[in-house]
Amino acid sequence: MPKLLKDCGEIYTFDGRELTNGFLKETACNALFIRSTVKANAELLKNTQVKFIATATAGTDHVDEEFLKRAGIVFKSAGGSNANAVAEYAIFAVLLWADCLKTSLKEKSIGIIGYGNIGRRMAYYAKKLHLKVLVNDPPLQLLKSELPDYVEYCGLTDLLKNSDIITNHVPLQKIGNFRTENLLKKQELELLKGHSLLVHASRGGVIEQNALEKILLEKEIFAAIDVWENEPNVVFKNVENLLLATPHIAGHTWNAKLNGTKMVADAFKSWSGLTSDSEFLQAEHEPKEIDLSDEKVLLKTLDGKRKLKQDTEVFKNLLQSENAAAQFDEMRKLYPQRFESITSPFDNF
Repeated sequence: MPKLLKDCGEIYTFDGRELTNGFLKETACNALFIRSTVKANAELLKNTQVKFIATATAGTDHVDEEFLKRAGIVFKSAGGSNANAVAEYAIFAVLLWADCLKTSLKEKSIGIIGYGNIGRRMAYYAKKLHLKVLVNDPPLQLLKSELPDYVEYCGLTDLLKNSDIITNHVPLQKIGNFRTENLLKKQELELLKGHSLLVHASRGGVIEQNALEKILLEKEIFAAIDVWENEPNVVFKNVENLLLATPHIAGHTWNAKLNGTKMVADAFKSWSGLTSDSEFLQAEHEPKEIDLSDEKVLLKTLDGKRKLKQDTEVFKNLLQSENAAAQFDEMRKLYPQRFESITSPFDNF
């Protein structure tokens, strides 16, 4: 962001978890660019000069949008910027699971909870891998939205019972008609098939973590977990038995960061009228060409590009250390450039 905004005024950088109301007042900040480590709420923003906030993330549960509305603060997010990165993470987990079981994905079923930016990519890629695709998304059903012919809509209970693979891609909603907090509790998790795969890459609170820990001890289930309750203070029993375990970096590809940066820069330009030079971002993208029909080639390619097994080894060791929370943040902050391999038909960067 500093390179993009170098001609737009005085720029201050900060550590996300250490940002304070006093710092915002001291700097007379009027435009604030954040990620999920910043809690944008009344405590942080009251009596400051902030009039514009943009988060370079798809999720917005770290932002009190109601307060921002009342305070007259314009808010923009980067919804969809990391959708392909997260979908690719889940696809890698699926391929790794199949490789561990020495089985083909053909005629297996995948249940996708949430059919938004990530879910629809997952469904498309799953179809290419010859998986039967089940989807659950009550808000979407209420709108009577049409689904592709390769997608079958079903209730959550049926999806959990009948899927060999379950992956969730819903936002964390704590209130309202479509709450997703603890959407998957003990009674839901008990429905999972033996030897099935659960991919958890949405928000930590969507699955009741204590129940998940117990189910993984009681049933022979594979799990790939990227999001955790109480991040960065992660506590998880038997993390060594997880197929993948990563510190909320499923969406941290370089492609996703470029996408998010461009989206918030364009939003700032629209709000302020100031010009930010985002053309150089295009040159930093790597071309993505890969055949989704060959499971082994796809697995090898994603393994080489994303290095998620290496991340898992580092993260499992990290959780055993005394300063695990600090290392969790450090691993995310210093995450290296990792490029995507799968080309999404929904992207137009």
